[in-house]
Amino acid sequence: MRREHLGHDFFFAVMTMVKWFICLLAGALFAVIAPASLAGCSLSECETDADCAGDSQCIDGGGVFLSYPTCESGIATDSTPGDDAGIEFEVTDIDDDAGVSPPSEDTGTPDADFSPINAESESDTAVDDEVDTVTCVAPSSAEACASKECGEVTVYDTCGDAHSFSCGFCGAGETCQDHSCVNLRADSGLILLYTFTEGEGETVYDRSGVGAEMNLVFHGNVAWGGDCDCLEFNGGAVHRAQAHKLYNRLSGNHAAFTVELWLEPFERDQGGPARIFSYSQGHSARNFQFAHGSCTNCSGNADFHFRVRHQGDERGDPFMDVHNQAELALTHSVITFDNGTFRYYKNGAFVTHDNNSARSGNLTNWDSSFALLLGNEVSGQRPWLGRLYMVAVYDRALSDDEVTHNYIFGPDVDGP
Repeated sequence: MRREHLGHDFFFAVMTMVKWFICLLAGALFAVIAPASLAGCSLSECETDADCAGDSQCIDGGGVFLSYPTCESGIATDSTPGDDAGIEFEVTDIDDDAGVSPPSEDTGTPDADFSPINAESESDTAVDDEVDTVTCVAPSSAEACASKECGEVTVYDTCGDAHSFSCGFCGAGETCQDHSCVNLRADSGLILLYTFTEGEGETVYDRSGVGAEMNLVFHGNVAWGGDCDCLEFNGGAVHRAQAHKLYNRLSGNHAAFTVELWLEPFERDQGGPARIFSYSQGHSARNFQFAHGSCTNCSGNADFHFRVRHQGDERGDPFMDVHNQAELALTHSVITFDNGTFRYYKNGAFVTHDNNSARSGNLTNWDSSFALLLGNEVSGQRPWLGRLYMVAVYDRALSDDEVTHNYIFGPDVDGP
């Protein structure tokens, strides 16, 4: 009996050691192989599939395998109940080399189909499905044009988009400058301008700002007006020996120009005729002449008299007289020449015209050596008595509306 009992005990001990060795070997083997070859087992597979033993999802929070063969709390036991179920052997360092990390202690079981990538995509889709409504606020036309009389303005809304508004238009004779309507003289084509604002000295300056200045110098009895921006003529003149700018801009095939004056005669009847504006060599040779009176010692000396040298006649015949236009008052007088036709305006209104067919349209025979004078002739024999407030020459014929506008504007070129 004792021998049989010893034999039985020995057999039991050997079998237990074999089981322990198998368990130990299985644990170590799973720890090395499972992470590389058996990843991705679900918990349900850990419980039913021996090949999943050692997978990272088959380890509880204490680092113990939960699958077959069952090794709990570091103790190897037989999964089949039997006489040897109570035999315990301590197992140490089973998962030191396992190379897996224990999961968190969250007891929930993740869905096998769930993945972080899918979750992120679903989140992005949800955000993209949301439609943001952005309201772009733009100023109204009244706001954009506040304190502006004219012109166009461009403003931007709160989204940065541009909006253009028209702030209105200026009236006749006005121009838009910096969104304000400014009443300016009609001066397109201006080539010569004398304003007589110097008030001292013996030089009248060309204020046109066009080309080389054609300044004039005093000769004889000429004086600045004491109570006005004007020049008084009492037998003398202001002159320039040559007027190349006028010649270059007006002669040749060019066939149009305008002479504009603000004047005040001291005497209504002046003979000679008396020279107010003369581009000439003497009393019998000229390129152009604006005179007061028709002839010497004859009636009709309240007239204005005009001549222009043209291809058909060097003296400027046929001339044009406008009768009884001289007044002892400040007067706006304008004469235009366009392709052989004279037109005369007084105080902004058209008076008469002369389109004599004998007067050639072009100015090809003008003489560049002639002098420019105000108030007399080169010979000194045709003095005019009166005041000049403004003299301007244009290289084109001003229109009726432009002449009217300049009359309304007045003699002060800087504005009324």
